[in-house]
Amino acid sequence: MTITRRETQALATRKRIFDVAIELINERGFYQTTIGDIAEKAEISVGCFYEYFDNKEALLAEYLSATDSHYQQYYQDVLCTSPFPDSMEKVRQYMHFSLQLLTNHSRYKDLLRVYYAYLSCNSNQLADRSRHFFIVLSELIDQAVSDGSIRKDLSKEFVIDLIVYLFRSVTIEWCSSSGHVCVEEYIPSIDEMIRFLRSR
Repeated sequence: MTITRRETQALATRKRIFDVAIELINERGFYQTTIGDIAEKAEISVGCFYEYFDNKEALLAEYLSATDSHYQQYYQDVLCTSPFPDSMEKVRQYMHFSLQLLTNHSRYKDLLRVYYAYLSCNSNQLADRSRHFFIVLSELIDQAVSDGSIRKDLSKEFVIDLIVYLFRSVTIEWCSSSGHVCVEEYIPSIDEMIRFLRSR
């Protein structure tokens, strides 16, 4: 389908607003940055901002949408095509990749801090399970059950929750350090969890 010139301009404007917002948020902090600040820096009206985003929190959805595309791409390009000894090794590699994304997206660290602080205060409200991150993880756990590489005494829901809680804890700690801690330092914790989940 051909994208019209107007649609191309709209996408460019949305991206400019998002990029400017991230720049200001990293300079001043999420709560110290106003929509007026973003509009002024992006050289648009406040009304124009609201044409693309409902509020500042909507920037989180934009970030998550961007990262989701990476999870799906990694699943298709690597996990579905490269040889692995079993599916639990795929889970391990997937979590390593997820950690690496933190480094690749370090410019979003203040936005991430806000997101994970919100989750910490709302422990009963985990991230949206319809996101690609969870869809891929769920598929990998199903594969591990099928090939017998995961423990049979643990439910799929428990396994996913355990992985999510650990990854969320690591991300909160990394965000709290303003990205100064090397993500490789967390890999042993991920690997230890995988060993715990492996079939005996």
